[in-house]
Amino acid sequence: MNKLKEVMIQTIPLLIGLLFAGILWRFNLLLLLIFLAILFIVLLREYHKGEIIVFFYGLGIGLLIEITGTFIIKYQSFANPDLFGIPLWLPVAWGYAFVMMGRIARILSE
Repeated sequence: MNKLKEVMIQTIPLLIGLLFAGILWRFNLLLLLIFLAILFIVLLREYHKGEIIVFFYGLGIGLLIEITGTFIIKYQSFANPDLFGIPLWLPVAWGYAFVMMGRIARILSE
């Protein structure tokens, strides 16, 4: 049960960000700042070696996936796009999700 609690604690910041995204989807710059603030708070509270690299890797992969879907293949679209057909905040959410998944993998493997 302790592992489940730890997993939920790691998941909550992303869920909060997604809640803001659902409410403030018209304000991409504000959402970008909110997601960056969430990331900053999470990393300030607890940092594991290499998480900045994982964040930037996830940001890059997320950007590549979203650009492929919206700009190149065009199988998806967003209501309020900024960059190559995607909202500015979305790659940051991808980056944080990669950090979160790494933390969850660490928790579950212990």
